[in-house]
Amino acid sequence: MENTEKIVQDYVDYVQKTIAEFSDIGNLIDDSEGEEITPHRVNLAMSKFYNISLALTSEYQRQKINYTSIEIDYQTWYDEKFQEAKRKVISEYSEGTRSIKPSVKEFETTLRTDNKEEWKSWTLRLREQDSKVQFLRRLMDTLNKYDNILTTLSFNMRAEMKALQVDARSNKDPNQARSNKVRRKFPVAE
Repeated sequence: MENTEKIVQDYVDYVQKTIAEFSDIGNLIDDSEGEEITPHRVNLAMSKFYNISLALTSEYQRQKINYTSIEIDYQTWYDEKFQEAKRKVISEYSEGTRSIKPSVKEFETTLRTDNKEEWKSWTLRLREQDSKVQFLRRLMDTLNKYDNILTTLSFNMRAEMKALQVDARSNKDPNQARSNKVRRKFPVAE
């Protein structure tokens, strides 16, 4: 039972750590503090999106490779124990007067009962690793949806700025605007 609790706690810790690492991009446009979502904040979120996406994809691949490695080790262990269980069951059948052959299910059941703790440990490790991979997959899906939200916000802000004719003024160099002289329609006599 302690092993199960440790695996669950390790998984929860991993999820919390991962959420903390990748939540930075979501917090860039969080308006829960009553702050206005400005074009600057949307652009900042969009500029950080690529790096966060790369880091998340990298972590996903790392966890998938780790899962594959555990799965290969498990399969090697399972095959060895299956052969041991098969030999044991066949020897029990040959000693007795049974005329039927043992089934694969009997071999598997013998494997699990003779190796309860090891089998449980392997199963929990595989499930934990699979849960990490699935969690990252869902996080990547969420990040892709977030990308769509950022893109929509960006387009909406551009449309609003254009409608307010703020777009042109916001893209001008502020130093240049100050150095321009005011033009008048009518010449003024000096």
